[in-house]
Amino acid sequence: MLDLHGWKASYSVGNWLLDNQHRVLLDLCEEAIALVPEDNCQHSPDPGFRYVRDDLLFYIDEHFRTEERLLKRCGKSLYERHHEEHAVFWQMLGDKLQQIANGEIGREEFRQFLTDWWSQHILQSDRSFSEFIQRAG
Repeated sequence: MLDLHGWKASYSVGNWLLDNQHRVLLDLCEEAIALVPEDNCQHSPDPGFRYVRDDLLFYIDEHFRTEERLLKRCGKSLYERHHEEHAVFWQMLGDKLQQIANGEIGREEFRQFLTDWWSQHILQSDRSFSEFIQRAG
């Protein structure tokens, strides 16, 4: 399983701005995971979870807009494909956050969801266009 504890050089997509945003996202993911109880059916999330959740949502939105702005310069097909990935993630994240609020999932399921996203989106999808962003300047 991928380790979400701290930034690693291997996570870099080769773009200073995106890498820095990814660092912040990683920290926010770690904070959010820590505030969801192991047994969310018996215990509510830490009251601080709302604030971290809101920060995470804000920063994901900012990051996705940054990526999409960069991708528009690289070509319509790259932009459209990545925009669709973002839309799918937003829906899935909304579902997971609602499940946390309803006490349906706990820390490990939320961790797995964010780990899968990090692995599939950041480490695979974002890397697939990094060369195009570097060329577009």
